Amino acid sequence: MTKYPTLSDQELLELIKTNDKSAFTDFFNRYKGVLYLHAFTISKDDEEARDVVQEMFLKIWETRSRLTVPVSVEAYLQKSVRHKIIDGIRHKKTIMRYLDSVKAYEDEGTKPLDESYIDRETVTLFYEMLSSLPPRMREILELSRLDGLSHQEIAEKLNISKNTVKKQVQYALRKINIRLSLRLFSFLFL
Repeated sequence: MTKYPTLSDQELLELIKTNDKSAFTDFFNRYKGVLYLHAFTISKDDEEARDVVQEMFLKIWETRSRLTVPVSVEAYLQKSVRHKIIDGIRHKKTIMRYLDSVKAYEDEGTKPLDESYIDRETVTLFYEMLSSLPPRMREILELSRLDGLSHQEIAEKLNISKNTVKKQVQYALRKINIRLSLRLFSFLFL
């Protein structure tokens, strides 16, 4: 029987590439704490730090057959966590800018200042996508983004957990963003 704790990181990665779940478990246990602390230091958000670390390990498992780590494993993992958090921040800013524009359009009935970013057709598309969401998810997203309630306020109002609210908002925004990106891509390039 292989003594996983005595193996080097590179040896564990080689075993992971062969679908060795025990090697992956040992690898996960070896780095989850360090990576969580690194993620939390950057994001200052416990849930986001946990999510980023979990998503990163999931990606490692999903791409295990072609995984290569050219430098120190720990440095590679920390860099991956940092990039994932930065990408998440960029994504959130883009979504918030878009939703702020939609809200301004809805409240004032006028086009936002950056007309190239949003137009009537895009607003219509956004509301179509919003209406295509499951009813509870739509309600949560409307309370969050259109009414400006915090996750805690929504959780209290709907008698659900704050984590459920967060996950529903993330999923809804991801779904809407993908469809909007495809729409904008087709508008710009097709």
